[in-house]
Amino acid sequence: AANGAPAQPIDAAVAALAVSPAAAARAPLAGTDVVCWLLPSGRATTEAQLRAVLESHDLAELVAFHAKRSKVQKMLHLVDGISARIHDGHVSPADLTKWLSDQVAALAAGAGGAAGALTNAEAIGCLWDGVVNAVDLTRKAAAKRAALLATLKTHAPVFFALCKTGSDELVLLQAVQQFVSNDMELLKMPAFPDIVNLLYQTDVLSEDTILRWHRMGTTLNKGSAASSNIMREQMVPFCKWLETADEDGEDDDE
Repeated sequence: AANGAPAQPIDAAVAALAVSPAAAARAPLAGTDVVCWLLPSGRATTEAQLRAVLESHDLAELVAFHAKRSKVQKMLHLVDGISARIHDGHVSPADLTKWLSDQVAALAAGAGGAAGALTNAEAIGCLWDGVVNAVDLTRKAAAKRAALLATLKTHAPVFFALCKTGSDELVLLQAVQQFVSNDMELLKMPAFPDIVNLLYQTDVLSEDTILRWHRMGTTLNKGSAASSNIMREQMVPFCKWLETADEDGEDDDE
């Protein structure tokens, strides 16, 4: 405070936030109260206005935190929208693809700017979560597997539209791996090779991506390394079949 005057509670809180949002908990006012005090009263505040206010007080870290939190909330909303449309049963894969494309474009053009835009990998993750959430996973293992494969087969064209590169395909493959690793019934069946085979047969996953994943020995960011090893072992017959088919194709070309 100027002229040796004691610091006001809001000044102390802003100073704490400038160092770290977590430090706000030790300030006289909570971080949320600080933001509310800074914002103009009596009217709604847009994301752009909130960002401008925070940046004007040198709260870059809080700006980044808010942007990340806002993006996560929008991704969850997108997942819920995908699941709801699949549950509805009257939305075709083509309509779902169009809706998803429009939603992703809207996020890119929104107030969050580049920070609010989804990467293609994030859109693929949202699509996978939305499709899986539309399946009744409380069923017995066999029924759950059948329902999951049926839903994936119906909406394979949506995945095909998003998976434009080998890297995109690998993102999807790793999402499948993460999902199966968290469901011991599906892991033991095994369901992973069935899902991968379905995505291969519907041209969502390429032979090169599947073999690359297997050779890489891809592990999970979270979860048991043992689960990852089990799935790789389960994929050995399928990968050998892919390699044999590839060799036969080369012989035919000659």
